[in-house]
Amino acid sequence: MTGIGGRMLASGILPEGGISAAHLAPVPADATWASVGRMDMEAVFNNIDALVSEYAAEQMGGGNIADLVQGMVGIDLRSGLFGALGDTQGMYASDSTGGGGLTSTVMFFSLRDAEALLQTKEQIEEMLNAMVGAQAEGYASIRSWERGTDEYTTLMFPGIPVPIEPTMAMNEEWLVIAATPQAAMGAMDQIASGTNSIASRAGIAPLLDGTNMSVAFMDSNYFARSGYGLASMMLSGVSNGVRSPTDTAREPGPIMPVYSTFKDGIQDWVSYSTVVGDDLVTRQTQDGSAVVNLATMMGFVNDYGLIMLAPAAAAAIPAFMQQNF
Repeated sequence: MTGIGGRMLASGILPEGGISAAHLAPVPADATWASVGRMDMEAVFNNIDALVSEYAAEQMGGGNIADLVQGMVGIDLRSGLFGALGDTQGMYASDSTGGGGLTSTVMFFSLRDAEALLQTKEQIEEMLNAMVGAQAEGYASIRSWERGTDEYTTLMFPGIPVPIEPTMAMNEEWLVIAATPQAAMGAMDQIASGTNSIASRAGIAPLLDGTNMSVAFMDSNYFARSGYGLASMMLSGVSNGVRSPTDTAREPGPIMPVYSTFKDGIQDWVSYSTVVGDDLVTRQTQDGSAVVNLATMMGFVNDYGLIMLAPAAAAAIPAFMQQNF
């Protein structure tokens, strides 16, 4: 990306120094995928606010996001939210936080001012409970609770069997957001331990020389195992497609190797970005086998792709119920 690296450095979005083992400490070694980067969130907000203010000055005579939000709801986005966040953020799924699938997904941010963020969180919690409480009649609420010295906040649905409890947790140094309390607790346990992170993985350790501003990886062995069956079916389709109904000599044979051969020596998918001159350069490495990469992609879709069908399924349920019950 020509010029982007230089502009991000000049605007303060990219901090000094790249990813180190300490920045990866919140991500457990059994992560199935992860993406970690360094960006100053206050600088990100300031740049967005400057663009909006410039547009507002031209179109409406002035105004900015921070003043507008503070005037409407009393929340200081700059110092109470984005300025309270640090310069490291990431997302991952792992066995430790819920078996490695969708509900084990965790988002995390380093903190610059935990006290300011806690005050903002309490403001938002009070505001949302007041808004929702009157209409939901107690069937939806945001509740705070503690586990050791960590502060947790969970969206709950008392009296209704809603199968999700989005949870946020924080201590003095880190904030995590997860789909379940169990994932949030697992993430905070990893942060407390400070050991056994993905920094020890063979494909990632060489990248922690302080020059890379982001690192991402996918456990190809995990996802390829999950996607092996789907990839085999797709390649069977290829085999059948090239066979001739009249010429039996045109026979490609099985394309997918047997699993015992397929799984040997699978390499992780790894991506990393660094600033070179004024450019932000991203490089990627992966397994050399096309069938392994296909199976890896199918495994990821198998674990995460179905979530894309949720809105369509929800829309179809009423019609299905009317026709069948």
